[in-house]
This record gives sequence, C-alpha cells and structure tokens, in this order.
Amino acid sequence: MEIREKIHSEAVEMKIGILTFQQALNYGAFFQMYALQKYIKTNFKDVSVDVIQYESEYLEKRHSYKSKKSSNCVKTLIVKLNAFVKKTKFESAKRTYITQSEVKYRKDTIKNADDVYDLFVCGSDQIWNPSLTGNDLNYFLQFASARKRNSYAASVGVTEFSEEIKNSIADILSSFRNISVREQGSKNTVKKLVPSASISLHIDPVLLLS
Repeated sequence: MEIREKIHSEAVEMKIGILTFQQALNYGAFFQMYALQKYIKTNFKDVSVDVIQYESEYLEKRHSYKSKKSSNCVKTLIVKLNAFVKKTKFESAKRTYITQSEVKYRKDTIKNADDVYDLFVCGSDQIWNPSLTGNDLNYFLQFASARKRNSYAASVGVTEFSEEIKNSIADILSSFRNISVREQGSKNTVKKLVPSASISLHIDPVLLLS
C-alpha cells in the first residue's frame, strides 16, 4: 500500500525548471528569480520547482570578479575584492532562498535537463536579448521538447534579432506552448518574427508578491 501510494505521489508531481539569469549579480535578477519560483510554488499544487543552474560561459566572463579592472593595481585589487565579496553573498543568498537544480549544466549538457523536467519556464529578465547572452539559443529553450516550452514575462531588449539567428529563434518560438513577455516592445519584436504566435503581456514576477 505504501509503495503504491509513493508511486502515485511521484507520478502526479510535475517537475518544473525555471531558466533565467541565475548567474547575474544584481538585485533585480535575484528578486525576479525568487518571486517567480515562490509564486509557482505557492499557487500550484503537486509541483516542484527548480531554478536551473545553467552556467553560461559568456555570462560567467561578464560577471567574473577576475575580469574586473581599474586604472591602477591598487584600485584593481579593491575592485576585484569587492566583486568577490558580492559574488559570495549572492551565492549564499541563492543557497538560502532559491531551490536550485541538483545538477549544474553547461551549454553542451543542458539538453540532459529535458529528461529531468516536465515543463520549462524561461523568464523574466532580458533573457531573450542576444547581446547579453552571446547569441545563446538555450535561453529560448532550444534544448527542450517543444511541448515543454513556456515563457513568463521574458524581455527582449532589442527591436530586431540579427540575421544570424533570426530564423532559428523563429523556429523555436513557433513551437512554444505559451509565450509571455514583459513589455509591448518585446511583444512587437516577437510578433514580427512569429506572426502566428499568441503572445501575452505580463508584469515582472516581483510584482506578483505582496
């Protein structure tokens, strides 16, 4: 009886993965990540929600304390020290307040997450701004099965996608189950690329909490 109940319990629980800028060292990125996870956990039954530890090499370089420089050696040392302390505090806060994936994924292994999660939500933040991701299409959930792709209040940050990745983005977004963006400008950009898509406007997840 206990075994049957356990199997049933495991079968009905949906495992959701949130893909966002979890590496970013700023308060806005942290709070939108916390709020979206908190809202889903609070308002939906029988779900578990992880923020996926996706370690983008491009973002890693952008936010690395090792890359910080100033006009002289002493200032550079102080800047790097401050950046290191900041990174340490944000990492500590994530361990305390964010439920993260057990596995850390890289660009060449993120496809394995498709076997772990039943549903993906990408957002909020400017995760669809190629200039911030180094044209990384995984932030468009390229690695995920089409039936699992969803966004919430994703932001684009550009009015046009480059010719280099435009067609790829269009193909990916056309298979999304739900597309939700944060601004009218983002909606216009996506709609121009995928005219047949149904696109919703939603507020930053931080504003979903009291």
